[in-house]
Amino acid sequence: NATLLGIDANNNGIRDDVERWIFLEMKIYNGYEKIERAIAMQEARANQMVLAQNDDSVVHKAMVASIDCWFYYHRLRNLPLNDGGEKFSMALEDKVFNTKERLQTYLQYNHRASGRVTTSTPTLKKRTQCEADIDKL
Repeated sequence: NATLLGIDANNNGIRDDVERWIFLEMKIYNGYEKIERAIAMQEARANQMVLAQNDDSVVHKAMVASIDCWFYYHRLRNLPLNDGGEKFSMALEDKVFNTKERLQTYLQYNHRASGRVTTSTPTLKKRTQCEADIDKL
């Protein structure tokens, strides 16, 4: 935790402390543990890119993909409107951006992204935004 990027011993794009949290402590909101962990890993990777990437468009694309994947999961499992998606993302952000330097970097990215126009992924294509095949999890 001493550096902005932290330690990623297995080089999967997610800090080790965040990965451990996902598998050992993260709250599962809808009972589909494997799916929510897979989406959390994708979103954690996107969040980590905020700290590691210089290309905001690459980061933005990864962030949108992780959100689209949660929406696909929401539809796939017919989850209620209040399915925990926002709380899920906020808890993950709290874990990833857990130091003053990391939070400042995130806020700078967020400021640069402010006002950006984002096209929505068509509903039938949101599945393609998931890194894991959540249909089989």
